Amino acid sequence: MTLHRTVIGEGARDLVVLHGLLGSSGNWFSLGRGPFQAVGRVHLLDLRNHGRSFHDDVHTYEAMAGDVAQYVEEAIEAPAWILGHSMGGKVAMEVALRYRSLVAGVIVADMAPKAYDDRHTTILDALWSLPLDRLSSRTEVDEQLSASIPSEPIRQFLLKNLYTRDDGTFAWRANLPVLRRAYAGLSAQIVDADPYSGPALFLAGSHSDYVKEADLPLISAYFPAFEFVNIERAGHWLHAENPKEVAAAIVRFITHND
Repeated sequence: MTLHRTVIGEGARDLVVLHGLLGSSGNWFSLGRGPFQAVGRVHLLDLRNHGRSFHDDVHTYEAMAGDVAQYVEEAIEAPAWILGHSMGGKVAMEVALRYRSLVAGVIVADMAPKAYDDRHTTILDALWSLPLDRLSSRTEVDEQLSASIPSEPIRQFLLKNLYTRDDGTFAWRANLPVLRRAYAGLSAQIVDADPYSGPALFLAGSHSDYVKEADLPLISAYFPAFEFVNIERAGHWLHAENPKEVAAAIVRFITHND
């Protein structure tokens, strides 16, 4: 069970990029084919139960970290830089803590190793409850979702999961039943582990509450060499809201720590 990937560019370094919950590799495509080319080869992955990767009944950080480690071992065969956003950020942390010999450095976008409150159950339930077999256009799907999810930018992000089957009906690429069952575990603090002493960069959106000043001691306990960068004019989806500053921080960090 290998992860679906898009590999862009060439170079001596490898940057593996992991999306967040209900996202996909395409979320990072613009940065991958643009400014990240200064780093080297970019690997945009779909995590299990997302995008075009395989579906499985297990959806834990341990399992996802194992998938990524297997990919690095088989496709790269050298330590790679691991970048993850949101849920993918916790996966990146787990890869660094569990498979440190495979990791040149870790970059975490707007996520801390702490436990989070329930922020997505309403969204998961809204997607799963839609009668897709009775809807004939994306506009209809969007209108149905708007009752539960009033934010248009969030709906447009979620609708990237929608695809048309061969019979013309709609379906979700994300494995919604498994993600709903696994959500409590995804919100938990990452498990205790020996600290990762390699290079670590934590990015936070200035308009986001996912990473707070009070979280820095916990980050330091797991990643004692961490650097912190606040991304101005950005919320949780900082790579979409201020891509220029995000890319500059990541490229600078990797090239300075190579």
